[in-house]
Amino acid sequence: NIAIEILEEIGEKVVEPLSPLLEDEDHDIRKFVCDIMGNIGSPRAIPYLISDLNDPHINVACAACEALGNIKDKKATESLLKILKDKDRKWLIYNAVEALGKIQDVRAVDALMELSSSKNSLILFAQIRALGEIGDTRAVGYLLSFLDSTELNKAAVEALAKVARKDEKKVSSSLKSFPERTGLIRKFLKNPDPGVKEKAAFLVGVIKDKEAVPLLVSLLSGDEEKVKEEAMRALLKIDPELPFLPGEVEDTAREILEVFLYDNDKKLREAASKALKKFPPLPEE
Repeated sequence: NIAIEILEEIGEKVVEPLSPLLEDEDHDIRKFVCDIMGNIGSPRAIPYLISDLNDPHINVACAACEALGNIKDKKATESLLKILKDKDRKWLIYNAVEALGKIQDVRAVDALMELSSSKNSLILFAQIRALGEIGDTRAVGYLLSFLDSTELNKAAVEALAKVARKDEKKVSSSLKSFPERTGLIRKFLKNPDPGVKEKAAFLVGVIKDKEAVPLLVSLLSGDEEKVKEEAMRALLKIDPELPFLPGEVEDTAREILEVFLYDNDKKLREAASKALKKFPPLPEE
């Protein structure tokens, strides 16, 4: 462990001296070198790691994939895309998909969506997550197709939210092209997972889904602060006048709006300020 720390601390200067060890007979040593190169994160290692994608030992090839993902350089994209066609090495495909998600090269989007024929739920999970990381709106329709999958629907909601955060306006337009699918997003506002509820609240806000208002209002009575804040943001997007807030959640709404006054998002600050003016004044103590 100390040796690893020293090598990683030295950094990219050790890439070339270490590279001959990628030819060592011991596959554990070859994997060890891939791991170090990935942790160093230098583009100098890319040619060596690309070569190791063809290592006969699957653990070494997977380590090379993971290292290329950690380096996050688009020069590795083409080599990783070729792996997606290698149906005999499913674990390598899984690692290549994860690496492509970390690299975030839009050239990978079409090839990733072509993996839809895979029967391997782990590969599909990695693919959905990678499409979310890349954040290209071409994937919106494809990601929506997983909303009724019991295994993959949560991953799809999270991926859609990531794409939307990169280009809210464009994703809003794309989502509205699939009304029969976007209605499913509403159901995730009832999901027991707070993270999923938060992402769903964000998405219904993006499309300004008025039918989601009762569910969003109900979230304001919950215990999860992030969920409540995201629900409030969504309600402001749907109608900044907030005409639908019942009295029992008024205090909670006021508290959240007051927090929004200090948010980095200027539009949110302005919307919160405007909404607060419509609240009745607090009684004097």
